[in-house]
Amino acid sequence: MLAKSPDARPTPEQLLERLAAVAKPASSSAVARLQGLAAQRVEHIANDDADPARAVLEREQRDLLGQSGRSMLRDLVEPLGESLAALPGLDTGSVGVGRDAGSYFSLGQARIAVTEPHQVARHPQLPFDVVLYASIAVAMLNTEPTQWGGRCHSLWYCDAQFEGEYHWFETAFHNIGASGSNAGVRNIGQKRIQMEPYDRSPTDGDAIYAISPVMHTEQVARAFLALVGDAADSFVERWLSWFADAAEGKLAQPMVMPEGSTLGSWRR
Repeated sequence: MLAKSPDARPTPEQLLERLAAVAKPASSSAVARLQGLAAQRVEHIANDDADPARAVLEREQRDLLGQSGRSMLRDLVEPLGESLAALPGLDTGSVGVGRDAGSYFSLGQARIAVTEPHQVARHPQLPFDVVLYASIAVAMLNTEPTQWGGRCHSLWYCDAQFEGEYHWFETAFHNIGASGSNAGVRNIGQKRIQMEPYDRSPTDGDAIYAISPVMHTEQVARAFLALVGDAADSFVERWLSWFADAAEGKLAQPMVMPEGSTLGSWRR
């Protein structure tokens, strides 16, 4: 139809014949097969183009979730620091590197520390989605390496209870295996402290087993608690109380594990 010479252009009747032929099923089985293969190829190309776009969109959405989670964690722990900042004789600072990097408050031999949140990639074996994780610990630094010296809890920014509903959840773990396990040994400042309950990264194999419906020596020690509303206020008061106990040398090891029922506190 774009030929310069009008005589070279198809007539209207010829156009109608060609269009009618396109609409008819292929008379040749080979042509029919080729038409099917061509359609599949077009579909594959479209999907190949769409996959990178979906991946970019998911990354952007996850980054936004991470930004929101970091801001929420600051709001959560800020009252803790504000309550301690005015105490005379309090020592504050930064501690650790990598996974253990964070800030601490010390009063005598008592220390409370909160790690910085770390981004988590989607993990196919987790029953729910975890975007960020951090931890909070309280310890008595004057204990011997073989003695129990404190507790450390996991903080996971995830949708542990309802799909797509993200909150900071507090939980912890313990080991019912052989005595003398190093599962709960944590670096608090320059000292290694034996802790129970203790934290886990959501991508640790033992943590995945603990929240999966299988028998394992690693188990959840505290129910998943969404730190919103009154639970956020009680979170701050509870850790301040444990810090005061540690400062008095009275922080006590839990008598029973788990600490209360954990059933149904996360979705499997």
